[in-house]
Amino acid sequence: MSKTNKILILAMFVVFSLSVFTINGSNSLASSTTKLSLSQGIGENITGDYNGDLSLVYFEFNSTWSSWWNQNRSTNIVSHNMSVNEKEFVLNRLEIYADNIINETGSGDYVIADNITNQISPAPSILFAQQFTAHDLYTIDVIWLYLNYSVIMVPEFNYYYMVLHIFDETFEEEIDVMWEWEHRAILDEWKPFFPRANIFEAGKKYNLVFHLWEEKSEDGGGIPFNYWKAEQYKNSSYNKGLSLRFAGGSWTQLINDNTADFLCFFNYKKLIDPALVDLKYIINNETIIPTFQRSSFGGWGYEAYLSYTLDAQVNSPINITVVTNQTIPTLNVYIELYYIHLVNATGTYSVDNNFNEWTIEYYYEEISFGWPPPIFLFERDWDFVQFLDPNGIEMNEIYFGPMELYNKSYYGVTIFFGPPLERGTYTGIFHSPNYCNKIDFKAQSGSLFIEESSLELGQTIKLEAQIYNTINQPISGGVGQILLKSPSGSILLNDTGLSAVNGIMSSSELALGSGFSEGFYEATILWTNGQEIAYYSVSIQIEDPAKMIIFIGIIVGAAIASVPLAIVARRQFKQRNWKKALKNLFVLTKDGV
Repeated sequence: MSKTNKILILAMFVVFSLSVFTINGSNSLASSTTKLSLSQGIGENITGDYNGDLSLVYFEFNSTWSSWWNQNRSTNIVSHNMSVNEKEFVLNRLEIYADNIINETGSGDYVIADNITNQISPAPSILFAQQFTAHDLYTIDVIWLYLNYSVIMVPEFNYYYMVLHIFDETFEEEIDVMWEWEHRAILDEWKPFFPRANIFEAGKKYNLVFHLWEEKSEDGGGIPFNYWKAEQYKNSSYNKGLSLRFAGGSWTQLINDNTADFLCFFNYKKLIDPALVDLKYIINNETIIPTFQRSSFGGWGYEAYLSYTLDAQVNSPINITVVTNQTIPTLNVYIELYYIHLVNATGTYSVDNNFNEWTIEYYYEEISFGWPPPIFLFERDWDFVQFLDPNGIEMNEIYFGPMELYNKSYYGVTIFFGPPLERGTYTGIFHSPNYCNKIDFKAQSGSLFIEESSLELGQTIKLEAQIYNTINQPISGGVGQILLKSPSGSILLNDTGLSAVNGIMSSSELALGSGFSEGFYEATILWTNGQEIAYYSVSIQIEDPAKMIIFIGIIVGAAIASVPLAIVARRQFKQRNWKKALKNLFVLTKDGV
């Protein structure tokens, strides 16, 4: 082989070496920690005991109520416990309803039109509507319509319904609908209609819509009639609102609408807005503003509603005071009391590559028959797997959902239907999330420890496991272990009895001294607070910095040597091109061209 070829081959070898170094170097810049199978960590048989407050919950219910007249304050004292079959039930939650907030002095009749001596008959239509404006905040007790007709009933039309609706101004929201059965062929009277609980706001417009309905007329789209009579006024100043008939697919005003209204009036009670009188509850010296809403029990007007869960079990009766900033004519206070009896559950956990599995056992016996049925609690972020009866048979007709006990949230399993539960131990199987998904390796730099993606021999390091719940909140407490193994499997660090502090569980410091070698080291952590588990394992590369320096020195030397070699290569290439050009020139000259 010629000297020139040897030089070119050497140059190619140097370039190839530099390329290989560049590829390996780019990979080494990325994180060298790799998640491992958990079975390679602390051990394959990881078990322990449940150490939380899960329980079987029994329920009992009680209630109390009181009323006041012309007051601005009242107090109810409720018991903190009760006894059922010699078992103590303690108060967990209560609901308070204060309603019937009515100003009786503001009751009366709202007359739209009532002079039947001036009655007129509108053109027959399938629907009629009368608009009115609420002059105050009130509720309607009874609506009266004047109906006057005489019809001959055919056999298939021997009964029918009068239907009265209440709509908002634009006919988009139906506030109420009332049905009155009728069979009489002759009628000349004020007909009453009784709406449900309702609230009409001052200054807003509403519509009373009236029609007839008979079963056989359903396909025909309604029964044309003109039995709801109107009053003809002497001038338009008496007009209360639009009087409309529905014909031809749209609403149209009566011909003489400016001086006519349909004959109707209603009885109303003036309401008191609980927000305007600053209605509040005081529970054991804690002042709470309730939610103001429509009555839950069909009462008139607004109610002040509060659902209140105790922060902790109390050992004395509870004072519940209702206060307002002015005298209220009437007020009803209804209090629902929810008591519970807890039977603590026991359980164990096991950990493998796939799941953190909990087996929880609940002992059931018949104590009370309150509602809801007994509920078997499990932790809020656990996943339900299965539930077994005392005979070890899986139960399928079960229900579960969220529940709060003393402001701590759980999920609960219960059986709403089917035969009653039998005495014995019920078993729930659940999976919990992993509370660790990252282990940080930190190397000492001065007085600080800095996170590193790879480590070097000679450094002083420590490991930190991040302990966070499923909503990324840091966890403190519990007990844990951090284990570090060498590439050969030897245990180099085994810190036990560790605790998480604000989401971090730290190992002791470890010096990577002369007894360590380069390679991939395995770190595993285990942590639990008896209710949740963190188990995680990763590997990290530890390199020898001395070997890295020697290797880099060789590569740098080769790179420097490649510079003159490249110049020689270019020079040889130019010489070949020159000789080729001369040869071509010689051939052309020889041919005499």
